[in-house]
Amino acid sequence: MRPDSTAHVNPETGLLNVEQMLMREASKVRPRITEDVALARVRPITTPIFVQGRDSDELQGIFRVCYDLLAELGKDAKWASYQHEAHGFVFVRRNGEGVYAPDAVQMQAIRDSIGFFDTYLKAR
Repeated sequence: MRPDSTAHVNPETGLLNVEQMLMREASKVRPRITEDVALARVRPITTPIFVQGRDSDELQGIFRVCYDLLAELGKDAKWASYQHEAHGFVFVRRNGEGVYAPDAVQMQAIRDSIGFFDTYLKAR
């Protein structure tokens, strides 16, 4: 993907700081990809994939385009997006008292993930 002016190289690492890119919309991302290369990479995928996004994530458009490419090629793919303030919200952390206390959105994402895995991994 060709980044826009919101992407900068971190002088300490010499790597592109993708976390600072603003790629929230699929319509902004799609024209920036090399579609034939992306499709060639997606074609061999046979594993079911659950793409989970976060509505306010700076990279949401990238996640959505990944899902769109999977779907366009008829891959077994599912999309869900959640409204949560924390990046990586599906990885529940202990609160100040040292207790895991996921909020309602985290619980929903976990239920959705377990349901997805149950579809493919549960003994029949």
